[in-house]
Amino acid sequence: MTTTPAHGAHTVHSLSIVDFLTDGSLPRALEEVSRLTGARLSLHDPSGRRVISADADVPWALVDDPAPDGAIRAPLLVDAVEIGSICAPPGHDVDPLSRIVHLIAQTTSDFCSQQLELEHRVKELTSLFRLTGLLARAADIDNVLAIALDSALDVLELDAGSVVLFEPDADGIAASDREEDLVLKAARNLSPGWLASPIPLSRDRLFDRLALKGQIVVSEDLQADHRIQERERVAAEGLGACIHAGLVIAGRPIGVIRLYAREPRSFDDASQRLLRSIAQQAALAVEQARLLEIKQHERQVQRQLDMAASIQRRMMPRAIPSRPGVQIVARSKPSLELGGDFYDVFEMGDRVALAIGDAVGKGIPAALLIAGVRATLRAGADDEPPAELLARVNRAMARDAQPGEFATVLCAALDATTRRLEIATAGHDPPLLARIDESGEIRVTDIPVSGLVVGIDPAERYTPTNVDLLPGDVVVAYTDGVPDTLDFQQHRFTKVKLRAAVADILARRPTADAITILEHIFWSLRQHAGLAVRADDQTVIVLRIERD
Repeated sequence: MTTTPAHGAHTVHSLSIVDFLTDGSLPRALEEVSRLTGARLSLHDPSGRRVISADADVPWALVDDPAPDGAIRAPLLVDAVEIGSICAPPGHDVDPLSRIVHLIAQTTSDFCSQQLELEHRVKELTSLFRLTGLLARAADIDNVLAIALDSALDVLELDAGSVVLFEPDADGIAASDREEDLVLKAARNLSPGWLASPIPLSRDRLFDRLALKGQIVVSEDLQADHRIQERERVAAEGLGACIHAGLVIAGRPIGVIRLYAREPRSFDDASQRLLRSIAQQAALAVEQARLLEIKQHERQVQRQLDMAASIQRRMMPRAIPSRPGVQIVARSKPSLELGGDFYDVFEMGDRVALAIGDAVGKGIPAALLIAGVRATLRAGADDEPPAELLARVNRAMARDAQPGEFATVLCAALDATTRRLEIATAGHDPPLLARIDESGEIRVTDIPVSGLVVGIDPAERYTPTNVDLLPGDVVVAYTDGVPDTLDFQQHRFTKVKLRAAVADILARRPTADAITILEHIFWSLRQHAGLAVRADDQTVIVLRIERD
């Protein structure tokens, strides 16, 4: 006697003892006890028909042979529902035969209950195994939920259903009594009017609230349930019963799966447990699908960032104009893929122009802002003085920039013949001038320049500063990411240490070329910061006038 596959299609209320018979051993055992005791024991199904053994492909048969009036009757119970009975002739109420009948009935009931529970478990595991395999291959959230819904309807033998989700950034059910905060993701056998209606099935959205708290919500008869509103609408849709489960991840509600039967029906513990498992699997799959979508989006963004970073690198000068007796080198290290710093060195008539800038912020917005600054600088760089170049950039920025978008810019032009350096700045840190006097003393000072950042006041005028450079002089222009470099204790590198780094390399190597000085500055920054993450871009231009 074992559970047959056919009995999986029944609810407990519709089960019969014959659903548990495969080899006819129970009716044969009763027939043997009857032979030994001389009292006929019989097995009956819920309708009273007698179950007998048979020598055929099906080793048992049903015959219309009810138990006699007054017979001892021991019910066979599964989940308190009678699936049959074992009967003995009248007159044996107190003798050992009655006890034997009840013991056989109890043992049979226990066995059937265990078999039914085992079948439910196997059915649950089989369903979840199949569902897990399907969900693992689902390409997107809609497919995930459609598979989960179809699986739930199939294994629970229900007629219709839907799955709704909250928006990813939602925090549970809104205060509204309408379902306007939910998005339909999957539906089966429900009318468009039902699905489009924002009116919830239960009053005050009680079913959803309970489901999202982890309960399995059951209504065995929707027309008799006082929690249901607009029962006429429910009847018109042809719905008789429902069971709901919440989709919850780590305590965060993400949606609800709603299943319906066309007729009133009950849902046993096994059915409720199975739906809970399906809902948990679906919630995990939705979360995984969302993470995969985010990852895919991040890959797309990263590809775009890589392309943008490549374009930005190409915007830096590939070759720096050369002049006899002058050395110019530059380097920029962005803190992110895209930097908000820039530098440029280009021809400006007979002179060499140097520009360095820093946009507010970092990343993509800063990179786009600084690209506009560089393009405007280059557009007017025939032989226009640095101050006029900055004024042009400022007008363009002030016209197009949004509030809070601005940049600091330093622009200089060097006449290599006269060694005169003309400088204008828009809010940028003053460049350093390192000079070795006749006594060999090294002085590192700021070149006094000032001006308002570009992008604020279109009428701003910039005042140039002229510096006559001497053989051996070193000019260092930098962005604020250099002095603001932090170590692990959040101590800044500072302008003092930057001046000290320049003085240090010149003290040890008075004839050091521009690239050596640049390398020493970045070496000093690494010594200070160690492995700490750069919080800002670092850009440096070094100009050295060679000794005669």
